[in-house]
Amino acid sequence: MYQLGGYKISWVYCFVCNCRESGGIDKGLGVKLHRKKGFNPLRKNIPRFRDLSNKEKKTLVAKNPQFGHVICRCEQAIEGEIIEAIHRGATTVQGINLEHRQGLSVAKWGFYGPRIIEILSREAWIPVRKIRKFGKNSYYFSGNIKSILNKLS
Repeated sequence: MYQLGGYKISWVYCFVCNCRESGGIDKGLGVKLHRKKGFNPLRKNIPRFRDLSNKEKKTLVAKNPQFGHVICRCEQAIEGEIIEAIHRGATTVQGINLEHRQGLSVAKWGFYGPRIIEILSREAWIPVRKIRKFGKNSYYFSGNIKSILNKLS
């Protein structure tokens, strides 16, 4: 059985296809599908710090001190959760927000928005100027102030 799926949030476009046979997919997409050796369809969940008991929180912080760093108090965003999302493939701020509810509070850019960009840059080895909100051309930074002012004058 082959399972194909994809989504693009910015255009609210969704495509999901579950196929028992690959014949129709091969012809329709013009690609040859094959099974990935060693693929494990089960994914271990990222621990949600806010949902854990005090004992579980202490154990988690003892294993990984990054789970002891609070990034957002109102949404209880923990650095360890954000890093886990990045290591699983989140490369945009929107990808982290969808995974962990950041961005739903008033404090987004007053308190923890810059921290998320800093962590994303550090963990994914992406220069700060290349950090995107979502998609190809949604950069947060477009240059330094002097170059922008020079272009305007």
